[in-house]
Amino acid sequence: SSNTPPATSSSSAGALRGNIGEWDQFRANEQLFSIQATFDENLYTTELDKSAISSTKKEEAERIAREIENTTTSNIHLAEERGHKIEGDFDEEDLYSGVL
Repeated sequence: SSNTPPATSSSSAGALRGNIGEWDQFRANEQLFSIQATFDENLYTTELDKSAISSTKKEEAERIAREIENTTTSNIHLAEERGHKIEGDFDEEDLYSGVL
């Protein structure tokens, strides 16, 4: 059927190859499903002209970032993003799949 994705086994002519850490989901989607990603970061953020930001504002932003990063939290997702050591017996489901 036209909705069936191509085979991905290593014996398949179109099989993806690479090493761990080299995974490119956008390339995989294009190769396997003929889908070309159209992600544009500028649709979700505002581009800043860093040369127009004063050194005082940059220092203030750095101070606020440090304050946020050093704030303790009981949320394991926020703690991990802030580079804090995660204490406890958490498996991958707890860390990356479950909703807290």
